[in-house]
Amino acid sequence: MTVSIPKRSLNFEIEGKVYPAKELSLAYLMGAIQNPDDDTVDNAIKDSMGELTDEDFIHFGIDTKEKIYTELVKFTYKEAITKEQKQLISSETGMTPEEISAMTKDAQVQLKNVIEGRQPEDPSKKKPS
Repeated sequence: MTVSIPKRSLNFEIEGKVYPAKELSLAYLMGAIQNPDDDTVDNAIKDSMGELTDEDFIHFGIDTKEKIYTELVKFTYKEAITKEQKQLISSETGMTPEEISAMTKDAQVQLKNVIEGRQPEDPSKKKPS
């Protein structure tokens, strides 16, 4: 059996060049927990952006690399809205999917949480007391 979980991606534009990146992998995060010395800026960039050329690293100063690392960590842990959750928001609020997509990700997450908080709790998922 094969399980495929697509990773979310983002782009960094540095000095006019676009660098694609993906969220940090679970293997990287688990390795960082087990051995914090491996949780370095360079290792995180390599995990997310793959091997970069020496020319690419010329564009990256230490400050840029640290900013990339910070953004990668924030992006990896940031909650995302699924297509189904956008449909729920749309049906509950009367907003169109385009209007929802135009909102910031944080606003979408907050709206989703409000709507889900108003939904009746499924008795089969209730924790035993």
